[in-house]
Amino acid sequence: MQRASRYQRRLAKEQGAASVYQALAQRREGEEREILLALARAEERHAAHWAAKLHPSERRPHPPTLRALVQQEAAELGLVFRARGLPADQAERHAAALVTYGLGRVFGTTIG
Repeated sequence: MQRASRYQRRLAKEQGAASVYQALAQRREGEEREILLALARAEERHAAHWAAKLHPSERRPHPPTLRALVQQEAAELGLVFRARGLPADQAERHAAALVTYGLGRVFGTTIG
């Protein structure tokens, strides 16, 4: 049962991340939109991986908190910024600001 719980948490994180990327992509155009959609598809593939490890009755995960989603997405986007040549500290700040701003725009609120 502990393994199922761990898989459910991972499934929830991947599904939540896919939802965030989809929502952000709806508000963007061009290359930025395509990148966000590609990230959403990758997260959906990751979610499918964890769902396949669970019995169908166990596939209803508990959604992660908004704070957990922001932290996860900021970490992943930080990797993208670092790959484009930004120093790690700048990459993490830019990623956190982008995710926080994007989620605030999507949900019409300020996230602090």
